Amino acid sequence: MIAITTWQADAIHTMDDMQRCVTQIVGAMRDAGFTCKEVFGARLSLEEALVNAINDDGRIYLTQT
Repeated sequence: MIAITTWQADAIHTMDDMQRCVTQIVGAMRDAGFTCKEVFGARLSLEEALVNAINDDGRIYLTQT
C-alpha cells in the first residue's frame, strides 16, 4: 500500500498548466513504484479529464430529461 504524506493543490487554466500538473503526477507515480501500464492509464485519464474541463471552461452541462 502506498501512503500519501502530503497533498498539493494547483489551479489549471491552460494546456501548459495541464501538462505541468500531469507531469508532476506521473513523476510522483513513477517514484512511488507504479508500473508503466498504470502510469500510462493514469496519464491518459488525467489528460482527457483536464482537457475536457479546460474546454468546457469548468462548467457542468446537464442533459435534459
